[in-house]
Amino acid sequence: MAPFTFSPIISFVVLALFYAISVESTAVPAIFAFGDSLADVGNNNYLNVPISDKSDFPHNGIDFPGQVPTRRFSNGFNTIDYIAMNLGFQKSPPPYLSIKNVGEMLRGVSFASAGSGILQTTGKGTLDMATQVNYFAKTKHDLATKFGETIVDVHLTKSLFYFVTVNNDMFAYYSATGAANSTENAQFISNLVDEFIGHLTTLYKLGARKFAITGTGPLGCVPYLTSQNPTGSCIDALNKLSEQFNAVAEPRIQQLSYQLPGFKYSYYNSIIASAELKSACCGGGKFNGEAQCTPNATYCSNRNQYMFWDWFHPTQSLYYLTAQFQLFGAINLVAPINLKLLVLYQLPNSNLLIQKSNMASPSSLLGIGIFSILSVLTRAGATIPLFVFGDSLADNGNNNNLTVPLLDKANFPHNGIDFPGRIATGRFSNGFNGVDYKARFLGFPIGPPPYMSLTKPNQMLHGVNFASAGSGILDTTGPGTISMKAQIENFQKVVQVLQQTLGQHQARDKITTSIFNIVTANNDLFAHYFATGAANATLNEQFIDNLVDRFIQHLTSLYNLGARNFDISGTGQVGCVPFLLSQNPAGTCIDALNQLSVQYNTAASARVSQLRSRLRGMRYSYSDIYRMTSDLMQNPVLYGMMDTKNACCGGGKFNGEVQCTTEATYCSNRNNYYFWDWFHPTQAIYRITSHLAFFGSPSYSTPLNIRQLAMGITLSTSDTS
Repeated sequence: MAPFTFSPIISFVVLALFYAISVESTAVPAIFAFGDSLADVGNNNYLNVPISDKSDFPHNGIDFPGQVPTRRFSNGFNTIDYIAMNLGFQKSPPPYLSIKNVGEMLRGVSFASAGSGILQTTGKGTLDMATQVNYFAKTKHDLATKFGETIVDVHLTKSLFYFVTVNNDMFAYYSATGAANSTENAQFISNLVDEFIGHLTTLYKLGARKFAITGTGPLGCVPYLTSQNPTGSCIDALNKLSEQFNAVAEPRIQQLSYQLPGFKYSYYNSIIASAELKSACCGGGKFNGEAQCTPNATYCSNRNQYMFWDWFHPTQSLYYLTAQFQLFGAINLVAPINLKLLVLYQLPNSNLLIQKSNMASPSSLLGIGIFSILSVLTRAGATIPLFVFGDSLADNGNNNNLTVPLLDKANFPHNGIDFPGRIATGRFSNGFNGVDYKARFLGFPIGPPPYMSLTKPNQMLHGVNFASAGSGILDTTGPGTISMKAQIENFQKVVQVLQQTLGQHQARDKITTSIFNIVTANNDLFAHYFATGAANATLNEQFIDNLVDRFIQHLTSLYNLGARNFDISGTGQVGCVPFLLSQNPAGTCIDALNQLSVQYNTAASARVSQLRSRLRGMRYSYSDIYRMTSDLMQNPVLYGMMDTKNACCGGGKFNGEVQCTTEATYCSNRNNYYFWDWFHPTQAIYRITSHLAFFGSPSYSTPLNIRQLAMGITLSTSDTS
């Protein structure tokens, strides 16, 4: 028998198996970190740099397990540690200069170096960004040599590339110039961003696709600088420079994402949140900011209440808070998506391995098979059509063509003020609505077109929006609008057109592999409350029973027309809309209406579950909008909200007594408001609730979230293709 050799094919399969395991145990297969002392975990210990750029001595690490100075500039962990642990890793990636063998690189590497910057002139003797990128190129080469280029390419597209840099470039520039000349400042920022974009582009060419980028914070407030300022206050010029960088960098990165296919990013704008904002915990002199934290320095005991650990760096508690905001933050903190959603995103061409591999042996096919399975299990289904039914929370223009009261229309300013081109499209929002975000998660640029705007059969191929503001489940709700029954009749007409255009078989396949998004019942609840006050428990129960019976009939009608995959949105805290707050002398939510919403959700979700057991092939996701809105209103700061009562646009008490029209006043900080107008949420809330519905846990979406629903469709189409 010939001796066994560890061939490239076996290596291919081994890494494929390893990769399968890593996907199960961690959210990404690897993390590659780049930056300065906020991310350095030990590279500078291998360099000949000043002690100010090292931290391998007490009191650093005093709160790290074992009270070990781990070379982190912290009393314990840093942000990358917390992010890595949240994503399923036991610890953050090792420093590049400590690595002894290629296998250590597989789960990620930290190239960060304290004192370094984007520019090569920043922090001489440290690993500047160009050097860090070059080391990554060498890492890729070493991995590809051992495991094969194709395997490594796929590995990198799914990995996370984390950046926290530019801070030292800012410090160096301020130290040299005082940041006093606005023209020179603008030129400096422009050059700095150009350089950064160049580094990102290089990494993209090397295979990186998912970028988590930390913007600069209020650098002028570090204890060292406040200790040097006679007034003891922050250096405004440096803080403004930091703001300029963020204002220029994020749009440039957004442009880059348009230019480079598959480039996805999360950009975090730093915030301050701590009890002690000025003084360092460990150091000496004024604000403990005149001396470095060394074994001879004094240090505080209540470290969790401090923002700063030493003269330049945060405490472990602030690193933790930063990680939480980066991972879960709302749109005004992390754009365009938070890190958790960035990690969940799957490239449309996640079967890159199959596209690139030309091997045809049985062993190679085994490796390809493993990756093929993985790609199917992680693909969100960019070509899944979306058909939409419901009310004003989903309407994107159908009511524009109806003779209905003004309150059931939104095709006028200030609606759409944040929509591309500032267009009032008919959406009841300052920009996009929830359907748009769900469509984007499925791979479309925007939600499907309104039924009333259709002129050609090919406009129907990727879905249609039938929703009508003011409508409900019951035919009696919203006279003059398109009731749910009429919306389904319109869908039947679309089915007929698709059958004529595609043929019976292909049309049926398209419909059975589509998602049917349903957002309704809200206006039925309002109508019942306005008519009865929802004061009689027996009448309420009868009303809910009738409402749910009718809803189940509508779902059954859609099923009989070919629908199989349903995305159903429950009702939210409808008693808390600004209009009702303005009508309540106490200025509080209408508990009776909220309780009616709870009753509806309880009954509807149970009946839908029963329906699934009777209708073969039916699958669904029921989004608990009530729980989402409750969590948002109880913990607004965690979602970037400052106001959960007042409408941004309107008039009168709570801005809820007058509709948002051209004459109404509106707020400037719309991302901080829950409500856009007297009844509808802002674009920011639509985005958050859509995220939770699409990617959320069973506490928000049951029995599946929308992504899992879409994955099931992808699997079924893969099986039959």
